Amino acid sequence: MKKQKYMQSVVDNLKGRFASLLVKEGEQRKVYSVRVNSTSATNVMFTDTNGGNRRVNRRHVLRVTCADKTFKRSIG
Repeated sequence: MKKQKYMQSVVDNLKGRFASLLVKEGEQRKVYSVRVNSTSATNVMFTDTNGGNRRVNRRHVLRVTCADKTFKRSIG
């Protein structure tokens, strides 16, 4: 598994494939299987396989994994 320093480097290499996102929502953490639509400086927009289109703040995304590439935000 190749660790990536920036989230954008994982998102740029998706090419329409599904990814796994770990998102912090308050005290809970939720895992989504997604197809990323777009990213901006503050948000990540994606299509969740279970619930349609979603938008989350980039700061709340703790991990993005696709194939052998992983971005993991350090906590602490």
